[in-house]
Amino acid sequence: MANQLVSLIVLYATQFYYLTTALQGEYVGCYQYPSLVDSSAIDSLFGVNIPSATDSASNCLAQCKLLQYKYSGIHGGKQCVCASSLAAQSANDTCSLHCTSDSSKPCGGPNSMSVYETGFIVSGPPRSLLQLSKQENMMNISWEHPVVSNGVILEYHVAAIPVSSYSVSTVGVPMEWIFSNMTKTTDLLGLQPGTQYNVSVRAKTTDGYGVSLSDVFSTEIGAPDKPEPPVVMKSANSTATIQLKPILPRHGPITAYRIIVVNEDAASIGVHEGSPLKNWAEANKENLPFYIAAELKPEFFKQEFLVGDGGHYGGFDNPPLPDDREVLFILGVVSTYEGVSKYAFSEPSNPIGVDPPDIWPNSVEGVVESLPPSQSTPITVVEDDPSTGGNSITKLLEETDLIEKIPVRKTKPITGGRSVTRRQRLPYGRDPPALVVGLSAAIGVLGFLLLISIVVYFYLRHKVHRNDANRRNRSRKRSDRQGLTHGGSTSTIELDSGYVHSSFVTGTEETTIDHYDSLMQRLWSIPSESVIRASDSVGTGNFGKVLKGYVQRGESKTEAAIHIIEEKTLAKGERNAMLKDLGILAKVGKHANIAGIIGVCEEPETMLVAMEHYGMNLKEFSLNSRALNNYPSYATKEQRFSTLHEAQAIDVALGIAKGMAYLQSLSVPHKRLSSRTIFICSSDGTVPKISGFGIDYYQPLGQIMDFKRWMAPEALLSPQHAPKCEIWSFGVILWEIVTLGATPYVDIRASKELVQRVQRGLRLKQPGNVGLPLYQIMVSCWQIDLDERPTFQELVEILQQAFNQSLDYLSFNLFPEFTYERYDPTVEVSR
Repeated sequence: MANQLVSLIVLYATQFYYLTTALQGEYVGCYQYPSLVDSSAIDSLFGVNIPSATDSASNCLAQCKLLQYKYSGIHGGKQCVCASSLAAQSANDTCSLHCTSDSSKPCGGPNSMSVYETGFIVSGPPRSLLQLSKQENMMNISWEHPVVSNGVILEYHVAAIPVSSYSVSTVGVPMEWIFSNMTKTTDLLGLQPGTQYNVSVRAKTTDGYGVSLSDVFSTEIGAPDKPEPPVVMKSANSTATIQLKPILPRHGPITAYRIIVVNEDAASIGVHEGSPLKNWAEANKENLPFYIAAELKPEFFKQEFLVGDGGHYGGFDNPPLPDDREVLFILGVVSTYEGVSKYAFSEPSNPIGVDPPDIWPNSVEGVVESLPPSQSTPITVVEDDPSTGGNSITKLLEETDLIEKIPVRKTKPITGGRSVTRRQRLPYGRDPPALVVGLSAAIGVLGFLLLISIVVYFYLRHKVHRNDANRRNRSRKRSDRQGLTHGGSTSTIELDSGYVHSSFVTGTEETTIDHYDSLMQRLWSIPSESVIRASDSVGTGNFGKVLKGYVQRGESKTEAAIHIIEEKTLAKGERNAMLKDLGILAKVGKHANIAGIIGVCEEPETMLVAMEHYGMNLKEFSLNSRALNNYPSYATKEQRFSTLHEAQAIDVALGIAKGMAYLQSLSVPHKRLSSRTIFICSSDGTVPKISGFGIDYYQPLGQIMDFKRWMAPEALLSPQHAPKCEIWSFGVILWEIVTLGATPYVDIRASKELVQRVQRGLRLKQPGNVGLPLYQIMVSCWQIDLDERPTFQELVEILQQAFNQSLDYLSFNLFPEFTYERYDPTVEVSR
């Protein structure tokens, strides 16, 4: 948006300069004046007659320029006229009269006039700019031709610049259109839903673009994103506890969430925008298969909601669930702005009595209330069987001394994700004996197929081992391969001390297997024509430059960072290091929270490594979420300083923890974990993607990344790199997320001073919008003793608890004297 404003300033400054530096007061000549009797002729030829400006040529010129006319004329020192053009009037040399106030300049004659240029040479503004209609991605506008054209109009230029938006995912870019000189009504397409635009129209003549006429118009809001289905966690006594997940206001403000109860036999039809949704009493009277049990404002949204508690929510009764039929649940989202409402509905939930999908832990109990984050809320955990060693969350709290600071309430385990008391499901109406016979036959067939598979497996394994032995014998007789295939033996690839992560080590014996061929079998070999390299360079990697590009696979096109590795630039040691890093990426493979490798393209003398690439890193995403700075209309209306919901912020941290837990399960270190090496995939909501390890790391153009503010003290003082070093970095990232991109230790610029003060106990302070339980999670990551820090798997469990009770851990609501924690890019990045 800042770049757009700069462009506007340059545009209008150029126009102003152009208009004011044209020749002003230049005498054009003496022209014949029409008969004074025919006043209509004066109006048609000269546009405006100004009797008050007849005493001098200068006064007449100033008045005509103010009205944006190209020419001014004085007739006999008695009349001042303004004109856009001189048309076909014949010249005359009888302008012998002089002006009364300025005798040095001619003021026409009895039948003639002295004509001067005003210096204003372009068209005046169009008239009556109106918005006739609007939709989500377009608006229809109209205007009238300029009163003063100062020449023949060639075309019209229309621009729409976004000034505010309820679409927090992205604010639209400025749009421009060119229309013919006859256009007075048109559609502006490709706009962003729920966005206010400054729309301007200006005419173009042979002398350039004229003065614009502008007004602020808005587009209609779009439908909200489809929410995820509710998850039924437990049921008892005609009630059900469901788990809900909020959504981002991408196309308009989220004004309400609706919990809808639907009969299971009507679930296939579902609920859509045209469904006659009513409260329980009206739906029961009209025999409808669904009803609204509750309507919640966003500020009162709950991650867990008890359906059937008999309460009253947003004008809707929440009666006990029926016992005579099975019901499911749907989450509806309402977006209303300027009298227009749009809706979105989830798929139905899992049936009561059927275990929920394994997307959220089912060991959480209780209903989340909207309490201030500063109040310490007990963490509810499930008491495990004593033989298992106890619950991992409780164990972590005890190990990190948080058990005394965070109250823990233990409860009995939930059976199958539900309470022991469960309503009976209706029978399916099938013949049980026939079902048993069918299942028995299927089990017999599958058992036979399993036996055949085991025999085939051992046969193939024997054959593969024999082929490997033959290949090893042949490889001893080969001459050295040239170029990138000259990988050498496994033992020639040096392993990092303290944290071994080579994907090439398969045993203790030294072999001479061709690692390059082995790697190529594990990676997609991309055809050259499928790699689209842009001219934009995103940075420099360890083995060459990195370009922005795309990889075409079928009908889909994936954005990628293309690492260009040229054989002639690599020494033998660099080849080995490159193959090791490539092996790491092959070993990691695909994960929902990892920006993985797409494939490799081999060209003569060059290898192209394509990595997943996303446009915005976590640092940029967090700073962009500062509503007061970037979306002031949203912040004012919602009284929030962040466009992120509290649960979404914690969900980002949860995704990072899951990705790091996966890397550490493979013994793959990161070493550069920070908010700048984590991308945010906006197409999937707010999914974090960890990058920056192996070949995937590169320095952005013109920048030198400094990761010391994220590194653990022991990693700064020793080459050894333990898995618990990454835990420290994660704690700093968690602090960045809740402060929306603030710089860690912003007041300390020297790295040596920072290390010394952290060793003496300096820690990042608790932000005012963060509750004690969440801050204590950060503190546990910053323990000097590595054994006292949690593992990433333990952090996943703790953050899942925080996600379910996000409003007890974090708040983005505005409060008196709120200010953002300071962000200083010069401290984080050297240029």
